[in-house]
Amino acid sequence: MVTTTSTIEGVIVKRYFKPVSAHVVAGTNLISDFLASWTDVFGGRSGTYQRQLASLYDEAIERIKIAAFELGANGVVGLKIDMDEISGKGKSMFMLTAVGTAILMEKKAGEDITLEKKIEKFDYVDIEQVKALRTRNNYIQAAKSGTLKLDEEAWELITSHQIHEIFPYIIKKMTEVIEIDEKSIEAKSPIFIKSLIGYLGALPNGIQRELIHDCLLIEENRKVLPALYEVIESLDLFDFDLTNNLLSNSSFEIRKRAVKIASFDKPFYSREDLKNLEELANKIVTTFSERGKRTMKKQLLSSKEREVWICECGRTNDIDDYCECGKNIIGFSRGEMQPEAVVSNIREKIDLLSDLLNS
Repeated sequence: MVTTTSTIEGVIVKRYFKPVSAHVVAGTNLISDFLASWTDVFGGRSGTYQRQLASLYDEAIERIKIAAFELGANGVVGLKIDMDEISGKGKSMFMLTAVGTAILMEKKAGEDITLEKKIEKFDYVDIEQVKALRTRNNYIQAAKSGTLKLDEEAWELITSHQIHEIFPYIIKKMTEVIEIDEKSIEAKSPIFIKSLIGYLGALPNGIQRELIHDCLLIEENRKVLPALYEVIESLDLFDFDLTNNLLSNSSFEIRKRAVKIASFDKPFYSREDLKNLEELANKIVTTFSERGKRTMKKQLLSSKEREVWICECGRTNDIDDYCECGKNIIGFSRGEMQPEAVVSNIREKIDLLSDLLNS
């Protein structure tokens, strides 16, 4: 919870930490804004500027939260935000500084701390809100009809307006781009994925994780998975609950996706995460037992026997070999992240975090 006031109603402050701060810098081109709106030049309100400023404020608050969590706090009071604009040679740069005091708080008896935003009703709305809603609805309808072209302008608008409703359409288009790349000399998917990362990065954290999680549950085209993994890794979208949910899925293929996700990171870790990581490692171990059957086989021209395993496809293989079908004894292919490697990575992470948190 982050507030500009020095106190929070309904809670008891158990401890005050040191001040936390965040600095965000973003540049913008006055010429592009001029083309978007004449009011930029004459000092009026600009929709482009407003979206950039809102994005800066949101990012600064997120960074303040992360800085507080790293101290072991669960709230920030006395938030102050200062904005400076430096202009020159037709360009402007916004420099935002946010400062607050990190605190550890607990609810009073009978009170409830909620981090959810309250929905407020207003008697008046700004015309910019009307325009933004119209733009949002137009893009959603275009995606539903299949006519939305994801060019540079479209990416900018769906990112700045946080139009998360069209995410399934974006994944569909990304699938098409990936398949075209297989037949083309010039790959376009890296540019698409970069735009996708920017789009998702502008969304609230909860929505980011939910969209990716749902996609991993239903996506049938394996060619899309590397792109999704790249997005998760770039945005630090690892989440314990969602990963455990994937691990508990009835589909073996979905459970394997959770192994890859478990190799990624969160933006920050707490002491509680040490226990979560240990539980995750143990769950991966118990989830992926051997699917092949071990047995002994007599060697040619010898009375000795050697250990082999029988694959689900029926073929017999040396104990350390992959089957001709491409699977190993636990059902994973060569190019897939192996459970043993991920568990080892998690154990190492636990040791490193323990050293840092206990130092």
